[in-house]
Amino acid sequence: MNKKYSIGVMDSGVGGLTLVRELNRLCPGEDIVYFGDSANCPYGNRSRDEILDLSRQMIEFLKEKQVKAVAIACNTISALVDELSEDQDLEIIDIVSPIAQMVARSGIEKVGVFATAFTVSTRIYHRTIRKYNPNIEVYEKASPNLAALVDQGQYDQDSVREEIRKELGALLSVQLLEHVILGCTHYPIVKDSFESCFPHVAYLNPALAQAETLIQYLQQHDLLNSQEQGKLMIYTSGDTSKYEAVAKRLGLNSPAALNKISLNKALGKIA
Repeated sequence: MNKKYSIGVMDSGVGGLTLVRELNRLCPGEDIVYFGDSANCPYGNRSRDEILDLSRQMIEFLKEKQVKAVAIACNTISALVDELSEDQDLEIIDIVSPIAQMVARSGIEKVGVFATAFTVSTRIYHRTIRKYNPNIEVYEKASPNLAALVDQGQYDQDSVREEIRKELGALLSVQLLEHVILGCTHYPIVKDSFESCFPHVAYLNPALAQAETLIQYLQQHDLLNSQEQGKLMIYTSGDTSKYEAVAKRLGLNSPAALNKISLNKALGKIA
């Protein structure tokens, strides 16, 4: 493994760019190869077998790009990280475990989780948080539409706020929660809409905890890149203009590469 290799980031769409933002802030010298499978987004409405198949294709694609670690910037995929890590000689870091450990140590007594239908159905946050601290009460609520709305670029549309008010509001109406985990990496892109709908809630972004965990791994294995400024290379199965728009919205530098490719044709097709 070479410290000049890139960090691999994979997601069902544009949401993982929220992780890229945190990585750029904490370790600006790292090159990042990103794959967003927008053509098949949202993963949260897909079957387990479909998610595993698509995710394994993304991992193999990133390995061809010579990455030194893979960050799964998708809560839905992270629910299957144990199966995806089998027989891999590459470090794979999910997005759930780091934030679960942070919440477990925080002194928070109860926390909400707002995520996709698949993520909620696995109860991955409930199980993981309570593994580290069984005294914390965890309340989960699914949104069937928000990830897709964000991936379609509807950042400031009424449809986004309506979905938040309807779905998260259903949880907050029965539970007095001060902290809610944004359990889908698409959600921090519209964090301002969450705050406008329910300003009394503190929204926790798992991408920050994941970025810190990834950096710790690279430090421990002497794999941090010492160059001054890394580059971002984006590959997607969907509309590249979405990625340009989100990168701009998040304040990221312009990608050094932005290519559209079909996921099942990705391996060996892009130099």
